[in-house]
Amino acid sequence: MLARTALARLRAQAPRSSARDVAHISRQLAHTYLTSTTATTQLATAPAVKTFRSYATATKTKPKPKSTTKKVPAKKTATRKTAAKKKPVKKAVKKPVKKTAAKKPIKKAAPKRKPLTERQKLLKEKAKVRENIAQLKVAALEEPKKLPANGWAIYLGEFYNNLPQGHGEKVTEVLKKASTEFKTLPSSELERLQKQAADNVKRNNEAYKKFVNSYTPQQIYEANKARVTLKKKLAAYKKNKLQDDRLVKAPRGPFVYFFLEKRGSVEGSPSEKAKQAGQEWRALSAAQKQKYEDIARQDTQRYIKQYKSLYGEEPQVAKKAVQ
Repeated sequence: MLARTALARLRAQAPRSSARDVAHISRQLAHTYLTSTTATTQLATAPAVKTFRSYATATKTKPKPKSTTKKVPAKKTATRKTAAKKKPVKKAVKKPVKKTAAKKPIKKAAPKRKPLTERQKLLKEKAKVRENIAQLKVAALEEPKKLPANGWAIYLGEFYNNLPQGHGEKVTEVLKKASTEFKTLPSSELERLQKQAADNVKRNNEAYKKFVNSYTPQQIYEANKARVTLKKKLAAYKKNKLQDDRLVKAPRGPFVYFFLEKRGSVEGSPSEKAKQAGQEWRALSAAQKQKYEDIARQDTQRYIKQYKSLYGEEPQVAKKAVQ
């Protein structure tokens, strides 16, 4: 229809042409027909497409059931592509992590102390002396208290215990009264006191021996050293060395052996005997003294051997001999 109208228009507009222009006119007509047909088709199909799309969204289509037949894998072709050779990947070497040294705590500088005054120095020195003396007293040991060893001491103790409490008498007055009454005691009472004193001496010896044997010879030795030191430092300290039969007896000198030999033939008091023996010793010749010096040397060797065995160290005599 459209083609006819287009042809009619061309006939009316175009003048009559020759047969040569007929082919040209026919080509124009074919082009016009094609363009018009395409436009008409698009206009007609547009509403139908819209209707189909809206209908498709409203109703869901049921999914087709999957076929149970397994697909046969296609055979690999004989020609394989040569895979490109992969270069070996180098593993990254981990560098050893350096351990950081722990930081040392910074020591704070100690505050400077003020110098001690003379009085503070003196007090410090006295405190050291007191501490040293206390340690020596502990090392010196304390032997058990002794019972009264004579009749007068026993009677005085009994007299004082029989005094009424709060008598208010001075010690000197008590001593005078006790001394006066002790002198007038009958012989039976004195005999009783003497017997008790002898018993106390025996008990004191037993207690002392038990006390000494409760310590080692080394402890008794150290106690005696402490007592000698305390006597030098304290004028009021009067304790003598502890007597222990287990201790090593000190060696005797040549003169002592000479004196012991001549003691029976010399008359007089002990001091007079010692004086006379000294004069005779000085009058002896070297050959005469040799006998006593040899005895003293043997005794010294005995002392060194026993001392080292008992105390575990060499005595001063051996140290002096080496020097």
